[in-house]
Amino acid sequence: MQTFRERSHWRQPQVWKNEEQYPEVSIEGTYDSSGKLQSQIEAGADVDIFFSAALKQMEALQEEGYIAEDASVDLLENKIVLIVPAGNESSYTSFEDIVNADMIAIGDPESVPAGQYGKEALENLDLWSSVEGKSWNQRDRSIKLGG
Repeated sequence: MQTFRERSHWRQPQVWKNEEQYPEVSIEGTYDSSGKLQSQIEAGADVDIFFSAALKQMEALQEEGYIAEDASVDLLENKIVLIVPAGNESSYTSFEDIVNADMIAIGDPESVPAGQYGKEALENLDLWSSVEGKSWNQRDRSIKLGG
């Protein structure tokens, strides 16, 4: 079985944990951004399961006929967290305190689902305009977090 998973899942030590019970099932994974995996599927990659970090890629593949409408299942969810440097925890008691940061690291809102969610959350809190100039955008959030 070939699975395509968004890159953030690469740290999971073992997705298939039933090898002893089902030794005839072999699972191989391909890890990359949801957009790149979408492109590979559109180019004809042989895939059995696709895990996407955002609905955008899943819905596009469904609209293009690569995924049956009734085959998509919501299994996981994203959560937004505020991570601060060790020893600086007391300076940040809420998301609103992010305006006091000298620099913030956030996924690129133009291309990374985590960046899009982060920007949306900060806009909803009316904080985006205060921190946008302090942001260090990165296409891969795992690089940002030292992964």
